[in-house]
Amino acid sequence: MNAFLSTALACLFIAPGFSWADTAPPMKTIEIEWEADEKVGGYEVQLIPEKGGKRLRFFTEESKLSQTVPTGKYKLRIRARAKDADYFSPWSDPVPFEVVEKEIVPLKPEDRAVIAAKEQKKQTIEFEWMPVDKVKEYTVKVWTEKRKETPWVFTVKTNKTKLDVPPGEIYYWQVLFESASGISYAQSPTTFTFTLLGAKLTSPDIGPLEINPREQKISWHESPGATTYQAKLFFRHLDETEWALSQEASLSETTWSFTDLKRGNYKIEVVATAARRTPSDPAIAEFVVKPSHDELRWALQASQPKDSAPRPIR
Repeated sequence: MNAFLSTALACLFIAPGFSWADTAPPMKTIEIEWEADEKVGGYEVQLIPEKGGKRLRFFTEESKLSQTVPTGKYKLRIRARAKDADYFSPWSDPVPFEVVEKEIVPLKPEDRAVIAAKEQKKQTIEFEWMPVDKVKEYTVKVWTEKRKETPWVFTVKTNKTKLDVPPGEIYYWQVLFESASGISYAQSPTTFTFTLLGAKLTSPDIGPLEINPREQKISWHESPGATTYQAKLFFRHLDETEWALSQEASLSETTWSFTDLKRGNYKIEVVATAARRTPSDPAIAEFVVKPSHDELRWALQASQPKDSAPRPIR
């Protein structure tokens, strides 16, 4: 039993969860698992502080244990209790066990990065993270919502690797590591994410614009694959040079209707968008809303002196 437990402890499974206490030292939840034995009725697990002090003792009927313990360096050992008698086996050989924060810091891609795909079918993503001291190898896990049960998992000796993945998805990734010093670390892997956008959408074609005073609307040609059009309308007076944002809208149709556009110069910008696709370049067009004949007549008459004869409007 002693030799069996020593072998089992060499392959500890450490859970990702952790928590902090209000006072020092911080606390972390560790999860230890070893091979089960049908003849065993339970186990006693001890964590012996390296610097002395109270030993942490835990009892479990299963071949695993989940507990929140203070961070620090320990010797970990386990002994088994007989199934039908109050008898314990000898202790397993103690294993160095460090409950400490050794976090993975991502470098490429940055957490929550949005990446525009350069290829249609698959894009090579470079993963890189800050190296962790005294690590033998890293295990990288990458998945999507569709691949929760079948993630990409691979082992590398350095702090970087590559993977070809299809665009148009949100990706999740973690990195675990195996110590080269013989010490087992209670790891708390953080899940990082990045979005790999699909191919860039084509710009919607607006074309020449003529605004009918009675039916004020602007239409453009559909951009294949687009689900939404982000439109902005800018305005400036006839004698001005600077544009000012007048209206903006998010539209599912290829038509934008208005009411009572005031007279002046206008510029419209339309960008085609879709979920996890690279937005198109903006389609831009300008148009003028001219005063009506009656408005021109009124403005001309208002500008003339009262004693002058009115000039005809052609």
